[in-house]
Amino acid sequence: MNTSPAPVPPAKTISAFAGIDGGGTQTSVAIIDASGHLLSTGHAGPSNSSAVGVERAFSAIRTALREAADRLPSAIAITHVHAALAGAGAPEQQQFLRPLLTAVLADLRVEQPARWPSPTCTLSHDAAAVLAANHLTGGIVLIAGTGSFVWGQDDTGHSVRYGGWGYLLGDPASGFDLGRRALCAVLSTAEGDGPSTALTKLLLAAFHCHSVHALIPHLYRSDDPRAALAGLAQLVIETATAGDPVARHIVYDAAAALARQVTVVYRQLHVHKPTIILSGAVAKHPFMAQALHTFLDTVLVHCTWQYPQRPPAEGAAYLALRHAIARAPE
Repeated sequence: MNTSPAPVPPAKTISAFAGIDGGGTQTSVAIIDASGHLLSTGHAGPSNSSAVGVERAFSAIRTALREAADRLPSAIAITHVHAALAGAGAPEQQQFLRPLLTAVLADLRVEQPARWPSPTCTLSHDAAAVLAANHLTGGIVLIAGTGSFVWGQDDTGHSVRYGGWGYLLGDPASGFDLGRRALCAVLSTAEGDGPSTALTKLLLAAFHCHSVHALIPHLYRSDDPRAALAGLAQLVIETATAGDPVARHIVYDAAAALARQVTVVYRQLHVHKPTIILSGAVAKHPFMAQALHTFLDTVLVHCTWQYPQRPPAEGAAYLALRHAIARAPE
């Protein structure tokens, strides 16, 4: 009588799809199954390569992907990855970044071949993931976080973008823009060329400085001046909410500039009743959102306003799933 145990059949592999939301502050990864159910997440530092460089950006992407993948059951294999990256709006930039993402996935495959069986990958800008996170194929996405960007798409797939040029060239109403405007206003006041503002005391406290002019070397000596200024955004908006005239002028002027970009995108799309999604910590603040309403409601009379219903990383994962379905043989 044969008493040897019966062979155990190999576990069935389940396909999964990873989405990367890479921004100027952090990188988030979401992994979903074929039904769209969230399986795991991962997080790391910033991955806007235009701001932090490609080495630091893709190190963060690798870390976030590995963290999310390590939380999955062993039977799950990631077959497609979509990266929605800030600073990757232009086709030329996506073409430059794709081999870097492919190299990251190749490294992960060497480490865990069963988890990463030659996954395919695609890239887009971050606004596409925000639209997908709301399960929409058409609409206008307004992102204002560390940077800012406006992108719209109609139901036929025709898209228009404005902005996303980076902090050196634009990014109105971004965290960096608000912080820079606030510091300039405080310096102007100290030089006798501006009204007094509560921002002076608040910025001195934020940077631990005893005089206004000490703010200048403190900023230039910091490891990341851009991040230091972007970190002031919530302080500026809260000061505006409290009624400070200088802070209110900063917020409304920045909102007007961003609203002009939305208007340009809207007029090129020719969408009668667009859905506008406000994304990013700055855009979603009630005071900034109200300022944007003030400038846009007379132009986009029939629009619908929304906030992201799910994190953008999940939207990127939905895009990965869509691309995988489109590639599947019939």
